[in-house]
Amino acid sequence: MNNYFKANGANQPAIVLAALFAAAAALCAWFGESTGVRSYYWATGILAVIAALIPQSLMVADQWERAVVLRLGKLTAIRGPGVFAILPFIDSVASWLDQRIQTTEINAEKALSKDTVPVKSACRRLCRTP
Repeated sequence: MNNYFKANGANQPAIVLAALFAAAAALCAWFGESTGVRSYYWATGILAVIAALIPQSLMVADQWERAVVLRLGKLTAIRGPGVFAILPFIDSVASWLDQRIQTTEINAEKALSKDTVPVKSACRRLCRTP
């Protein structure tokens, strides 16, 4: 179970809120069954729909990430880091931008100069996505 919460793309606040709304929907269904009042069934349906939409609307960007948010295909904002909400079915996260510095090691090479002196060169490439 611990592995599920650390899965890529699963955010804990959305899972907890969805579980709370689902529990509230189950409680309303139980009250509706025990009392026979039909308005509890309407509340159960509304709470179940909210519980289903919370994981789609509540997003969490890590400290090194930014999210590109599109509303109906047009750029709306670049959100993050932290918790942010989008409108399900209207907004979408097009991509997640990683802003950490990426390094690439390039192996050292030996060569001879014109006057036959051995030369050893090494380099490191640093990349940062803005």
